[in-house]
Order: sequence, then C-alpha cells, then structure tokens
Amino acid sequence: MLFLLGCLPALRLSETVGRRPLLLWSFALMVLPFLALGIAPQAPVALIIFWFCLYAVASGGPNILEWSYPNELFPTDIRATAMGVITAVSRIGAALGTFLLPLSLDHLGDGPTMLIIAGMTAVGFIVSYALAPENKGRSLSETSSI
Repeated sequence: MLFLLGCLPALRLSETVGRRPLLLWSFALMVLPFLALGIAPQAPVALIIFWFCLYAVASGGPNILEWSYPNELFPTDIRATAMGVITAVSRIGAALGTFLLPLSLDHLGDGPTMLIIAGMTAVGFIVSYALAPENKGRSLSETSSI
C-alpha cells in the first residue's frame, strides 16, 4: 500500500515540479533509509519499519517515471525497441536482486547489505543527476531530440 501511496503524489509532481527534480529527490530520499539501516541494523523494530516505509513512499517517483520518462526521451523510430530493452533490463535487475539479497544477508549481514543497497541507489542518483534532462513544458518532439 505504501508503494502505491508514494505513486499518487509522484503522478502530480511529475507534471508540476518536473521529471528531473522528482527523480533526483526520490533517489536522494531512497538512499537515506538504507544508509540508516546500514549504520544501525540493530535499531528498534519501530525505527526499522519507519525506514522501510519511507523507502516505499519515496520510491513512488521512479516507479511512475519508469513508464513516462523513457517514452519521452527516445525518438519515435526507436521508442518501442528502447522501452522493450528498458523493461527487459529492469526485469533482469529485479530477478538478480531477488536472488542476491538473501545471499548477501546470509554472507555479509544486515548492515553491510543495506549499505550496498544505499550505494547502488546513490549511483542511480549520480547517473540521473549527470544524464537526466528536464522535459517539463516541452513537446514530445522536443524531448525526443535532446
């Protein structure tokens, strides 16, 4: 429910504040819970639940942008192929994460695993900061030619 709850304001914010700021703020907020869990993996249960809830809500931005943002960025002649590749890569990443998370928790422990996840999320922030253009107020033909 919290993942869905996070998508609702993100739908509106993608149009009002723009895609790039929504993406960057979402990634920045998504790093915090995993950083906190990595530093204090033995925190009280209520605090651990709070951090995971914050992550769930903050991930609404990237969840909704996964469908709209790439469609706006790719030129029409490669848009369908690009979306197919993006979808395939995201599914491979989800499968790898599902397989590797329990292994990492068993072999590295809670704290180090959460720090790795925070680091991977931070890489997402850095890549988005470096490469994600702003599409707000532009037509589809303008955004696909960036």
